[in-house]
Amino acid sequence: MKFSKRAVILLFATAAVVSLAGATAYTWFFRLTAPVVYGESLGFWYSDETLNGVWLKIEPSQTASRPAVDLTKGFFDVKLLANNTSTRPAGVKLEIEAIDTATGGTTSFIGFNLTGGDFGWGAITWEQELSAASVTTWNIRYVLSSDAPLGYTAFSIDWTVSRFETVVQEKQEFTTVDQGYHSGITSSANYAIYDNETWTSIWNQHMQFMIDPPLPPSVDFSKYTIIAVFMGEVSTGGYAINVYDVVDTGSSTLIKVEKTQPGPRTIVTQALTQPYHIIQIAKTNKLVFFDVVTKTIESP
Repeated sequence: MKFSKRAVILLFATAAVVSLAGATAYTWFFRLTAPVVYGESLGFWYSDETLNGVWLKIEPSQTASRPAVDLTKGFFDVKLLANNTSTRPAGVKLEIEAIDTATGGTTSFIGFNLTGGDFGWGAITWEQELSAASVTTWNIRYVLSSDAPLGYTAFSIDWTVSRFETVVQEKQEFTTVDQGYHSGITSSANYAIYDNETWTSIWNQHMQFMIDPPLPPSVDFSKYTIIAVFMGEVSTGGYAINVYDVVDTGSSTLIKVEKTQPGPRTIVTQALTQPYHIIQIAKTNKLVFFDVVTKTIESP
C-alpha cells in the first residue's frame, strides 16, 4: 500500500520487546514510546492466550508486562486491536523484527505471521488503511524455527505500531501585512493571533522603537488569523525571515518559514537588524505549527 500523495504524520508508536527467560519460556511487554501529538487517538489493546479473551488497553507512557509463555509447542499468539476514533481515514503500520542479541542483527530462527500479512522470517512490515470509527483485530503469531539450536535464547523481538493520517495537504493563500528588518521585538518569536486585543499588544511591541508608531492595521478576526514571525535581533544586515507557505494538513495549520543568514565572506551592513514577517490567513481554529528552515547565503 503506497501513500505517495498523502501526508504521513506519525502520532505515536508502540514498541514491544520479547526476551527468553529460559530454554522454553519468555516474558514480553508493550511500551508506548511517544505521546499523542494531535489529540485524535488511535487506541491499541492487546491480548494473548493466557488472558482468556480479555483485552487490556495500552495507555500513553504505560508499560504492561505479561507472564512467561511456554515455547515448547513452538509458537504462541498475540492479538492486537486497533480502534480508529478519528473522523478521517487513518493508517496503521506494523513492523516486527527478530534481533539476535549476540550479533545485533536479525535472526532467521524466529518467524512472524499476522492477519492479512505474509509470513516472514526475521522481519516483517505490514500496513493497512482504516476507515473512520473502525475497529480491526489482527492475530500475530511468533514461531520458533525447528532449525534453531537446542535451547536457543539469544534473541529479542522488537515491534512498533505506528499511526499516520491519510489526509491530502492543501496549500492556503495568504497576504503580507508587514515585512522588514527593524522591529521592537528583539527576541525570536512566532505568533498565531486570533483577537484584536492580542494583535494590538504585539503590534505595539513591534513598533515601540518608533517615535510616532502607526496604529495596527485593521483585521476582521471573524474571518482572518494573523501569523507573525520574528527572527530577533542580529548584529548585522544580511539576515531575513520569510513565510513562504501555509499548509492545511487536515488536523493542523502548518506555517513554513525560511530564515536566511549571510555567509562568512558576504559583505553586510554593520548595523543591528530585527527581521520579521507578518501575514494574514483565513481564520483557523486548528493547532498552528511552525516548520522553520535556515539557509546560508554566500557571496558570488
